[in-house]
Amino acid sequence: MTKLVSFSAGLDSTWIMYQLLCKAPANEARHVRPAYFSMWNGGNANFMEILCSVAIVERLMDRHHAQTDHVTWAVLGEENFPPVVTAGYANGWSPLVQQGNVVNGLAKLMCGITRKQHHAYAVVGWNKLDALENSLELGDWTLDEYARLKNLYSELMYFQDHAGRVPPLLTPAWDKEKLEMWQELPEDIRRLVQVSNYNNYEFAIDRGNNVLIVYANPSAKSQNYRSLGITPSVGWEIKINDAYRRVWCSALGSAISAMGLGVPAFANFKDPERNHTTFTVSEDTDRLCITSFTAEEWCEYAPHFKALQEKEKEIAKNAKASKAVDAPTGEVADS
Repeated sequence: MTKLVSFSAGLDSTWIMYQLLCKAPANEARHVRPAYFSMWNGGNANFMEILCSVAIVERLMDRHHAQTDHVTWAVLGEENFPPVVTAGYANGWSPLVQQGNVVNGLAKLMCGITRKQHHAYAVVGWNKLDALENSLELGDWTLDEYARLKNLYSELMYFQDHAGRVPPLLTPAWDKEKLEMWQELPEDIRRLVQVSNYNNYEFAIDRGNNVLIVYANPSAKSQNYRSLGITPSVGWEIKINDAYRRVWCSALGSAISAMGLGVPAFANFKDPERNHTTFTVSEDTDRLCITSFTAEEWCEYAPHFKALQEKEKEIAKNAKASKAVDAPTGEVADS
């Protein structure tokens, strides 16, 4: 029985993956399949959610006795979620509301799964604090609307042209307190949880050590988490190794949107023309190497980060000047 889990390295979905992979029996854990959707939420968010999701699964398998020897992702790119076109937005379009896309995405993926097996269900990391009644500033829908969304998924599945039937969306994190879920996660898993918006990330390159450094600027969500006693990481050093490149070159990496993508070219291996393959983490695959920084640790690291950013600006400036000198006309290029 496939367990399709909407997984974006957020707190709720990470807690669910931990429960399903490490706390469930082996005959259940081996059927867990994370799902990732690129829903016009920006390339930087896609990049960090995908990379940290993979690292979380790797650590659960290597360090926390996950009851399976492989995990394979199901993926939908942004071409499956056409944006709303409206004159009400300066750029002529706006993204569909996230939860509606989650329902549509899970139903689309589950359609393919239930053509081969009749017993499968989908899991999503919704929490009661997502509701407007419990979070007027950060909520998306009312409690009644969340109930409708859960049933909408099963209604979409019901009217498929085959015999497979699935239950409404399962939301095992719904009644859990955020802090309780945080405390139940292992420390090395907590360090990978993502809580930032797509436009909150900054990048720097350490060329000498072949490392990408990422900083997450404070957001309303991260500040809300801190008020609850949850202390997510704010920075990460990511080794640009074979495992890192493998993510980019897979179907999972193809879901990294080009929209707003700020990953420097030195660490960006996006290629729309590539024949992307299904992404699986197994006992034998290469591992990502990610070091995380708390807010306190980042205070000491920040000057190094800024120095690397300035160095990259200087490299880009010199490259542009060199290109101008080499211009065939002898004139300043792009002037």
